[in-house]
Amino acid sequence: MKCMEGRVQQFWQEQLIPSLQQNKRIIVVSHKNTLRCLFNIIQGGLDPQGIKHVEVPNARPIVYEFDSDNNFIKS
Repeated sequence: MKCMEGRVQQFWQEQLIPSLQQNKRIIVVSHKNTLRCLFNIIQGGLDPQGIKHVEVPNARPIVYEFDSDNNFIKS
């Protein structure tokens, strides 16, 4: 899981944040564990055991909203 967290963090920093800064709308499609890592990066604060229990619905979009500084507002 640690290795995946590092890859997702890198993807967030190198791909997603620059797109958000350009006011682009982004869609991310992935496996549940990868999405859990991304949720934790965006929302912050979940411990490694807690993130395992985050529900990731199948085939249902989750929309995240950010402020002008790319800080998470709500989902």
